[in-house]
Formats: sequence, structure tokens, C-alpha cells
Amino acid sequence: PAHRHVNGKGWVADTANVADSVYVGPRCAVYNFARVDGSVRLEGNVRVFGHSYVSGNVIAKEDAHIFGRAVVRDTTQIRGTAIITGNALVSGASQIFGSFRVHDRAHVADSLLNGRGQISGDGHVIRSALNGNVNISGRAIAINATLTNTVEVLGYAQILNSTVQPPPVSQLNNPGSAVPSVLVEDFAIIVDNAQILVPLEIKNHAMVVRSTFTGSDYTNSTRLILHNQMIAFQRRYISYTDLAAFIASFDARGNSPHLPQPAPPVTRAPVQIVPGARRMMRMQEEVTT
Repeated sequence: PAHRHVNGKGWVADTANVADSVYVGPRCAVYNFARVDGSVRLEGNVRVFGHSYVSGNVIAKEDAHIFGRAVVRDTTQIRGTAIITGNALVSGASQIFGSFRVHDRAHVADSLLNGRGQISGDGHVIRSALNGNVNISGRAIAINATLTNTVEVLGYAQILNSTVQPPPVSQLNNPGSAVPSVLVEDFAIIVDNAQILVPLEIKNHAMVVRSTFTGSDYTNSTRLILHNQMIAFQRRYISYTDLAAFIASFDARGNSPHLPQPAPPVTRAPVQIVPGARRMMRMQEEVTT
């Protein structure tokens, strides 16, 4: 059984809990054991169900869905065909548009998500802007980051205070190339105002620190790879060819000739005491005693 909500005339199941202060539009529905309170507004064809909880000043409109045990709160705005589900938490002044999906145990706070990407696993997106086909999963983290076009951040990877924006297909010299993208995975880190504007794969324990990679000469169907212990520190390349040469300068273990290497340990010959010296030492000990 269900009834029309007093504020907005939308449908509310008798098993759901919706405060009178909530606006439920005439084509919206809240059902199962969902809870909605505060000054929330549900407009368009929004569906809130499962054991989800929506509170604060949230605005959900168009065809957005909130379900599972998801929590959406504060001043979050959700529209389009966006989906919030699982045990996801969306908070702060977040804006989730397009067909973005936030699920599992993901946390999004004070961020803009626009496009057809997804945040899953234990992924965290804090004070960041994601536009396009951006996928963050595992225990990956994006904080104060701008990710645009096709970007994947997996594993324990971190993107902090940086921009990752591979070029769209329309900007390629060779339109027949594969869709350019950036993959950041494992324990890789991009940090400190780094800018990656070319297709690239960063994995293992590789790091990009305060560096800029750009250029319009990308014509291949494969990405360059930073891996193992490779570190790009304060580097700037405006040519994909020069970036390839820089990566090729690392050895197989990822050691870089561009960074100071630890000094080799000092080896000293063992001290040897000849038999005669031992006798002299014993005679000196006897005299002193």
C-alpha cells in the first residue's frame, strides 16, 4: 500500500518514512524502507527505495535513482540518470549529473561528477571534478583533482592536487588510433600540481610529482608506461616523443638517471693482527698489571 505525499503529491509507500517537509513531485516515488527528511526535493521521475537515506537540502531530479543502503545528504544535487546505491555516501555540495554511478562503499564529498563514469569499491572522491568516462575503484583516492575524458584510477592509486586530461579522439593526428586514456593503478601517485594531458599508464610504485606531460604528436594506439619505481619529478615535456625518450632512460627496475642515486656502501678490508703484534700486546698488558 502507498499514499500520496502531502507535499508534492508523489507516491510514498506505507513502509517508507518521508517527513512532511520533503517535497515529493507527482511522478516521484519513495518505497520499500527508504527514509527522506529535512528539506529534500524530489522532482521529475526520481526513485528512492531500498534502505537508503536522503536528508538535508538534497535536490534530486529527472531520472535519478537512490537505493540500496546509500546515504545522500547536505546540499548534494543529483540529476539525469545518475544512480547512487550500495553503501555509498554522497555528501557536502556534491553534484552528480549524467549517468554517473556511485556504488559499493564509495564516498563522494564536495565534488562534481558529470558523464558516464562510476565510483565503486572503497573509492574516495573529495573536492574534485570528474567529467567524461572516469572510473575510480578499489581503494583509489582523488582529492582536489580534475579528471576529464577517459581516465581509470584503480587499486591504491592516488591523484592529489593534480589534473589528468587525455585528449579526446577529435584532437588526434591519427583518428584511427584507439581511444586515448590514462590508467593509474596499483600504488601509483600523481601529486603536487602535476598535469597529464597525454595518454599514459602509471602503475606499480611510479610517481609523477610537480610535472607536466603534454603534446599533440600522439599517433600511436598504445600508451606509454611509467612503472616499477619510476619517478618524474619537476619534469616538463611538450612532446610525446620526448616523454617516450625520458621513460626509455630508466633501467629495468625503474631507477632514474635524472635523480641522485644513493652512494654505494664503503667496504673496508678486515683488520688483521699478526702473531708478533699479539705477543707485544700481551707483554704490555703484563707490564701495566
